[in-house]
Amino acid sequence: MSRIKISYEYSTSSTTQDQQLLKTYNILYKDFKEELLKMK
Repeated sequence: MSRIKISYEYSTSSTTQDQQLLKTYNILYKDFKEELLKMK
């Protein structure tokens, strides 16, 4: 039970940072895909 609570607290506290990372990753990935398409 306490493990669930800890993981829940972790997930709520780290949400914004993870979203930022995900957003950054998505942007980088998009740029990368566009570069690949240009090379073809």
